[in-house]
Amino acid sequence: MSRARSGAAAKLQAVPDPLPVDPVAAPEVFDPTEDARVTYELAESRARALRKQWEDMDMPILTTGSMGQTVPHPLVKMVETAEAHAAKLREAMQKRKPGASPKGVVTASIGKSPAQLKRQGGK
Repeated sequence: MSRARSGAAAKLQAVPDPLPVDPVAAPEVFDPTEDARVTYELAESRARALRKQWEDMDMPILTTGSMGQTVPHPLVKMVETAEAHAAKLREAMQKRKPGASPKGVVTASIGKSPAQLKRQGGK
């Protein structure tokens, strides 16, 4: 393994998993809005980290491939994909509106259902 690859592998292994794995630390009630926010924040963080790494490398566009040919630099595509994913999640969150409040269920205090009234001759 080359020094560049082993360095990249070490960086990936050093990144902590941001999601809770401990059931005690995990939220008890699933909140889709909170889940969407956390997912978006993670995607945005990854996109920023990739862009920073690309900028720290002086924003290369092309590189040399395994056979000596000129190829697009892999970080260009990775940054583009990560930013598009974060933008898609941000757009979905902005469209997200809270659902309708729960409606009451037909109860005995409301009266008989139409089916019951029909069976009793309409009264």
